[in-house]
Amino acid sequence: MKKYKITYGSGLAWVNEEIVEVEDFENEQDVVDKLIDNLETEGCEVYFISQEEIDEGAYFEDEYVIGGKHGRYLFHGGMLYIKSA
Repeated sequence: MKKYKITYGSGLAWVNEEIVEVEDFENEQDVVDKLIDNLETEGCEVYFISQEEIDEGAYFEDEYVIGGKHGRYLFHGGMLYIKSA
């Protein structure tokens, strides 16, 4: 098992940090997918944006990432760092 520390913006003055554990054969995209799935399971909808908001131009492409089992848009405000923990 490998552990990664993922830091992502919240749109506020502080950032969120999570430790995500993945299998040895998985990579950084899998880390993002697991983070998004965990946030979705926990009901943390405040971190997600909708396709409608993106279509309206409310967010730029470098402010969110797509992932998880349901293809959710995780808002990070341009701050997304992944490194081995």
